[in-house]
Amino acid sequence: MAEVIVKAAGLECRLPSFPEVDRFLTQVEKNKLTASKALVLATLVRPELAEAKTIIDAKPLVVVSLAGKLLELAGGDAEVEISGN
Repeated sequence: MAEVIVKAAGLECRLPSFPEVDRFLTQVEKNKLTASKALVLATLVRPELAEAKTIIDAKPLVVVSLAGKLLELAGGDAEVEISGN
C-alpha cells in the first residue's frame, strides 16, 4: 500500500501514528490550534521545519484543516455499526 500524504498550502504530512493521535487528543481539549500545529509538525514530510513554520505563521488555520484531514484518514471517519438494544 502506498504511503498516504496529505497536502495543503505547501505543507505535506504523512498519516499520524497511534502515539501522535493520542498526544493530539490529550492536547486538543486545552487548545485546538496548538494541538493541531503539534500534530502537523510531528507528521511533516515536506518542507523543512523552518519553511513550514513560516507557512503556518502566514496561514495559521491551515494546521486545523490538515489535522482534521489527517485524523479522518487515520480512521476518524470509520463507519460505526450499532446493533442490539
